[in-house]
Amino acid sequence: MTSTEQTTDDYDDYDEFGDFQEELVPSDFDEDPSPPRLTVVPSTPGPVPYNPLSHAQAEWMRHAERDADGHVTAYPPLPRLAYELLLARSWPVEWSGQVFALQRTSVDFPSGGVLVPLSTKAHKRVAADVLALGHVNPPPTASIKRAVDAWEGDPHHLDAAPWTRWGRSDDGALWWDSGRPDGGFVRLDAQGWSIESSPDCWFVRPSGLAALPLPTRGGRIAHLWDSANVAPEDRRLVVSWLLGSMLPDLPAESGMLYITGPAGAGKSTAMTVLSEAAGGEPNRKTKTRAASERDLAVVASAGWVLTIDNVSSWTAEESDHLCTLLTGAETTVRRLYTMDAESIRVRRPAIATAIDVPVLREDLVRRMVPVALARLSTSTPGTSLMARWRQAQPGVFGALLDLMVQVESLGHPPSGTDLSTMPGWGRMAWALDQLVPPPDGISTVRRCVARQVALSHDDVLDDPFWEHAACRLNGVPFKGTLAAFLRLVGIPEDPRIDTRSWPTARALPGRIERHSVGLRSAGWTVERRPDSAATSSKHAPIWHITPPPPPGSGHAPECQCEMCRSRHEAF
Repeated sequence: MTSTEQTTDDYDDYDEFGDFQEELVPSDFDEDPSPPRLTVVPSTPGPVPYNPLSHAQAEWMRHAERDADGHVTAYPPLPRLAYELLLARSWPVEWSGQVFALQRTSVDFPSGGVLVPLSTKAHKRVAADVLALGHVNPPPTASIKRAVDAWEGDPHHLDAAPWTRWGRSDDGALWWDSGRPDGGFVRLDAQGWSIESSPDCWFVRPSGLAALPLPTRGGRIAHLWDSANVAPEDRRLVVSWLLGSMLPDLPAESGMLYITGPAGAGKSTAMTVLSEAAGGEPNRKTKTRAASERDLAVVASAGWVLTIDNVSSWTAEESDHLCTLLTGAETTVRRLYTMDAESIRVRRPAIATAIDVPVLREDLVRRMVPVALARLSTSTPGTSLMARWRQAQPGVFGALLDLMVQVESLGHPPSGTDLSTMPGWGRMAWALDQLVPPPDGISTVRRCVARQVALSHDDVLDDPFWEHAACRLNGVPFKGTLAAFLRLVGIPEDPRIDTRSWPTARALPGRIERHSVGLRSAGWTVERRPDSAATSSKHAPIWHITPPPPPGSGHAPECQCEMCRSRHEAF
């Protein structure tokens, strides 16, 4: 079999190399005294296709013992042939302690390619190649095991982590991996984009990475809204997020696209469409409930866009894990069955959908691009929307690539430009405003910040602690320690109020800091001031807390105390 017949299918389902799961035909030799029947083809002028079998045999024969006349007196051991066959088929490449197999098509080491972990199937390929070289019996498992151990011990070391789906080469160009077995990569820079047969950077394809269609030219971004029912005033937010999701660099945070809307608005369909629009992974519905930081990083690294459907609530720990994933971090864990450490370095864009806005932490809200969907005017089946999207997807992706080319030609924004707390998304929002000025004059960044403030405001109104505190204070300012404040507020004796997240005096300062934007927008004033007349210390500072003005009844509109509940039930 020649190299032109080799595809990446030769290394499908690769895993870390372990014990062989099935034994080959037993053999009593590790060294073959008989010469192989296949001879090396002499080189001829002109380009000759790379032949891995001929290359492996030539390297194996270089280690043969010869007499003074050049005749072979002893052939190298069979593990040496297995090693040369492995090396002739693939380059060994190492990153962070893991050895990958890179398909080899020439004697020159490439500057990029698709890396796959070494597989237990390697011994089957080596055994078949040995038979193709003319040996009567296949080599035993032990021979190939020693060859693989030697092959793993001499890899090429990468200076940086390989990319998944989106990457960047040394010349600054963006690269996109379609995941197709026959290749298919997109290169993009300020001069344009093109489809290439091989990349100029390193990619890994985790198991389950889907093959996506290649982009086409002549499409329109407007076709995206035929399947994703995004309100016209929110489409700039979505397009800027789609552009930001193409950035693979670790500091280029693009944030989470947060989709809300009533039942029947097509949120799940919109999430699927938007996750695929800019060359991302198809809809990978993932729940964060009870997911550790390591588990979430592993799930996210298996694709590109992390999608979370029908969110009802996020705990503080889950919110912290998501913030880490959106910002980008390196998680070090122990590799299974070993004492070696393994690093998982991942940053991913995300999409989440929800009907009712759950209680959110302020740091997660600042990493969101909130958009809303309206109820569909007609009842269109999701299958029809997806069929329409499959036809439009290549053209929409090509149109987004055309827009990204214009963004790259603009360069970086001037110093001092407000890019929000998400620099990657902020740069895309700024560039979009430069290319297509907003019709109402409100920048995309300001529009997003206004939506974040509204989310924070709703977060405070939906938090039972602040609702109950507003009822207890009834518009009267408070001055004192947080412990005294909590004693004044108390805990409601109502089974319908969830008090599991009720803060303590030690945890309340962090809660106030996280909800600072929402508290201000809801009318609260919470300050810690030095007061010489008060007996305070660094452990019990004095706080000045002013609740929002109460309504005419003296209680907040959504108060759940017994008096207010009785009045609501009366109506």
